[in-house]
This record gives sequence, C-alpha cells and structure tokens, in this order.
Amino acid sequence: MADGSFRHETRLERRRRRARARLEEPRSRRGLRFLLLVVVGVLVAVALTRAPDALARMELFQVQEIRLDGARHLTVEEVRETAALPPGFSVFDERAPVARRVEGHPMVARARVSRRWPSTLVVEVEEREAVAFHATPTLVVVDREGQPLPLDPVLHRLDLPVVEAATPGGLRRVATEVARVGEMEPGVAAVLSDAVALPDGSVALHLSDPDVVLLYRPPLAPARLRRGLRVLTDALDRRPDRMPSAVDLRFADQVVVRWGPTPELAALPPTPNDP
Repeated sequence: MADGSFRHETRLERRRRRARARLEEPRSRRGLRFLLLVVVGVLVAVALTRAPDALARMELFQVQEIRLDGARHLTVEEVRETAALPPGFSVFDERAPVARRVEGHPMVARARVSRRWPSTLVVEVEEREAVAFHATPTLVVVDREGQPLPLDPVLHRLDLPVVEAATPGGLRRVATEVARVGEMEPGVAAVLSDAVALPDGSVALHLSDPDVVLLYRPPLAPARLRRGLRVLTDALDRRPDRMPSAVDLRFADQVVVRWGPTPELAALPPTPNDP
C-alpha cells in the first residue's frame, strides 16, 4: 500500500511539473502555435472551396447524359436543346439557370434539375396539360390558361373538346372552365363536345350525350354543377320524348331548363369532326 501511494504521488508531481512548464512557455511560442493553426484552417477552407472548381474541369464530371422524368409528351432531345448546356458543363456547375431555360419551353410548367454522379443531369418536369382545341380556324392545342401547346393532335391522338372565344381573356376563361369541369365531373368531360366564351362573361358547354348545352357564369361550383345535372336528369325522365336544348345555371338559386331556341346558342360552333 505504501508503494502504491508513492507511485501515485510521483504521477501527480509529474502532472504538476508539466502544467508549470506549459505556463512558463514563452508567449511568442504559444502565439506561433495559434497562428499556425489559423493558417492551416484557412488553407483547408480554401482547398474545400476550390475543390469543385478543380473537379469541374475533369472530364469525368462533365455532363454526358440528360435523363428526363415526369414527361408525357416532351422528349429528351427537346429538353437537351432547350437546356442549351455550354461545352464542358459539369455536374458541379449552377443548375438553376438550366431549370429556368427548360421552363421556357411551352410544354413545361415547372422544372427541377438535379445531378447524378458522375456525369448525369436529371431533369424533372411538370408538363402543361392539354385541355382543349382552339378553333383558329385550324385546331390548336391549348392548356387551361389558353396558351398554345406544340402538340400534333394526330400524332398524339388527342381527344379534346373545341373551345371558341373572341378575345384572349375569353379564351383563358373558357379553357379554365373546361379544365375545372373535367376535374369536378369526369363524366361530363367525357361527353363535352365544345365550349364557348359568351360576350356577357358566361360560358356555354355543349354536351354530346345528351345533346344539351349548360349555360353558367364562371367559376362554376361543384354543387351547382351537380344540381344542374340532377335537374337535367329529372327533365329527361319527365319528358323522354322531348330533349331540352339548354340548362341555364346563370340565375342565383335557380336552374332553368329550356326546350326552345335560346339566343345565346347562336354563338355555338358546329360540332367539328375529330382531328
């Protein structure tokens, strides 16, 4: 036990001597050590900052492939052309400008560009949805904002209603309503033949089965649409021998079923043949 106590005291004294030595170390030496640590830290930070630039110049990390996700109609070739990557573009280079250029394509609503090591860019897009043909008089595919889309109706086998409007605002209004009705009642969208933006701000939807027109002022609420369809069904049940010409939803808390000619219907175009 005495020997153990002696060894313990010796270690304690050794620690004290080392502590005194550190305290007695010249300030200049301590300052030099601190400065050396700072310099090493700065060099490491600079190296980490410059590393991507150095790696970007390596052929291994220069973009060799573009992958496209989320597209139905857009092709990789169209994305590559729109992205317009400069020669030597690397996966380390800024990708936000690439996404903005891709969003400049008329088919693209939103784009996101990520990288996949070592040399691939992944372009994820949300396409603008084709909702109708605009009679110009040739048929042009438009989205819900009435913006034209570069789609060939025959090549893509599009089956869409025809919309007609006298002004850009009217086109946007009727195209938006066609899209909304399709979201609210897919069954109505399936039999929607054509739609017109009327001069008074209302919209006329021409259904093919049954052959009837829905008149209303946008935006059409889902409950209002369902009520109009119920009234139409009831009218057909009551008078199966007489087809209504229109269901008018433009009056608050009323649904008016028309059997005779309606002046508004004169604006409706004839049902076109399939493109």
